[in-house]
Amino acid sequence: MRLIGGCLIAILLGACTGASNNVSSYYTFSIPLAQKQSNPAKDSNLVLLLDQVKVVGVSDQQSLVQLLEHNRVSVAQNNFWAEHPSYMLNKALLASLQNDLPQWQILSANTPSPTPTPLVLSVEVNELAGHYQNGALISGHWFIYKQTEQEKQLLTYKPFVFTTELGDNGFAALVAALQTSWLELAQQIALELNHYAKNPNDKD
Repeated sequence: MRLIGGCLIAILLGACTGASNNVSSYYTFSIPLAQKQSNPAKDSNLVLLLDQVKVVGVSDQQSLVQLLEHNRVSVAQNNFWAEHPSYMLNKALLASLQNDLPQWQILSANTPSPTPTPLVLSVEVNELAGHYQNGALISGHWFIYKQTEQEKQLLTYKPFVFTTELGDNGFAALVAALQTSWLELAQQIALELNHYAKNPNDKD
């Protein structure tokens, strides 16, 4: 715990010393290219529409955020996401699910569904930040609905908290740890969808 806290202190010190020359750095996740979905997936009735990931609270900005001791929050002055984090998280989640679930058609929610009753995945992120004890922290909740002509029927709701220790000092290490946590969330959702594919009549 002390080592992780030291890493975040080092990040803050680096941010302070770097502020004098006003050099800005921009970060993003290294998102693997989605594999081309096979013909069986295109013919499948297993269709998932991914709503735009929603980021709320202090993390809803392009500056990187760190949660410190004594209820303090640090917002980086010269270290930013390359785009709004909701778009980055959405692209990473879409690519991960497409790679992990080749039997599914995974589409953005603004894409017309090939079936009248697709599943819909909604993810809301409350925290996307460095943490003085846990290294990198991502928390929030996700929902899976079944879309019908009349309404959305809630199938699954799960809160989530994922933490990853920093492998090194600096904002690049923080971003890498946040990516690891986000991909762990994607794997959790993929497991739920695999369970649904085998047991479509089950509800959590």
